[in-house]
Amino acid sequence: MSQSEQPLRIGVAGLGFGSTEFLPVLERMPQLKIVAGADLRPQALDAFKARYGGNVYDNVEAMCADPEVEAVWVSTPNQLHGENSLAAVKQGKHVCIRKPMALTMEECQQILDAADKTGAKILAGGQTQGTNPIIQATRRLLLEGEMGRLTGITMWAYTGWMLNPRMPQEVDDSQGGGIVWRQMPHQIEAVRWLGGGMLKSVRANTGRWRPERPNGTGYAAVYMEFEDGTPVTLTYNAYGYFDTSELIEWGGDSGIQGRQQRRKQLLAGQMDEAKGKEATRFGALIEGKDGPQVPWADRARRWREPLWAAVPA
Repeated sequence: MSQSEQPLRIGVAGLGFGSTEFLPVLERMPQLKIVAGADLRPQALDAFKARYGGNVYDNVEAMCADPEVEAVWVSTPNQLHGENSLAAVKQGKHVCIRKPMALTMEECQQILDAADKTGAKILAGGQTQGTNPIIQATRRLLLEGEMGRLTGITMWAYTGWMLNPRMPQEVDDSQGGGIVWRQMPHQIEAVRWLGGGMLKSVRANTGRWRPERPNGTGYAAVYMEFEDGTPVTLTYNAYGYFDTSELIEWGGDSGIQGRQQRRKQLLAGQMDEAKGKEATRFGALIEGKDGPQVPWADRARRWREPLWAAVPA
């Protein structure tokens, strides 16, 4: 960015779990300036104000009307993506929407139609693993042809996602919950980039196996074929009996013992899911033995971003 160019002024809609993932990245991009935030939780707005200054709002529509905001990063719960994105583009704000863009094709079309009228630019699913530099680099290697022709893709994802503390909408397919909405877009988008083309066919089966999560899909088996004949098999199991990240040196969550403990807590109704989820959100304060703790700051430090060393009290 040249000295004559001004950074794009960003408003963040939703200061939950996702914000602790991408805010460290936005902070170190000189092309962007974080100027506003919107959330329902006062503690999140206080933490945002202390860190970034700017304006804070308890509803997204008001933030979208802020003349200081040029673009909106939509990171609210999935069922609100369509509504919040539409509010932004109607105000002429550019939007980056975390997956999914919306829960229905009708909502997606409304956003596109509004953007056509106002000239707003839209990036949907800008946070999926398809944008991962490793996936991009692998695609370039495939295009160069030195490794030969791509003849097939196999992708496994075994996690304990369904065992972690969840809000009701996160494990309700009708509200954009379950792994089809919340997890598999990462795998599917990575495969789409690697395959490099349109699909000829898709076949899939899904499953809901835990009685504590009766409304959310936790398993999927997918078979896809690209137009050039390249086959893809994709399996996602989120019930925590195995975690594929344990196969890599830097991976793994709390291990099989931790997943067993969470499963027992769910079965016994002993998991405080609201408290557990709050601990992952921006601005959360959880009472600890030494007073109020800031757990989201510890999570953000995994990005090794020095700007997160000083967190609001």
